[in-house]
Amino acid sequence: SGLHRGFGVNVSFVRSVNMDSWSDLQLSMMRNGGNAKLRTFFDNYQIPQDKPIDFKYRTKAGIYYRDMLKALSEGKPLPNPPTLDEGLEVVNNKAPTYSKHFNVILLIV
Repeated sequence: SGLHRGFGVNVSFVRSVNMDSWSDLQLSMMRNGGNAKLRTFFDNYQIPQDKPIDFKYRTKAGIYYRDMLKALSEGKPLPNPPTLDEGLEVVNNKAPTYSKHFNVILLIV
């Protein structure tokens, strides 16, 4: 959880299954997302598993995944995905770039 806290509350926040309340959008995003789906998605874009998570989040593929997950969860049309080559591009090499509408959720059980 410390890693996710380090991204800042505008990017990531930690939620407890037992102690916190969840919005409908957060619940929907958890149902539509998850670690296994994200790993498969990154594998499809050939993003190496040994790369740091902040690198993965800065790729066009990572940004698309967040936007796609939010659109899916809100019942909105999906954005156009980047090509496989575009997906590997890092948008900002100094600090993670995130969709302003997305938060990574880490569950504490």
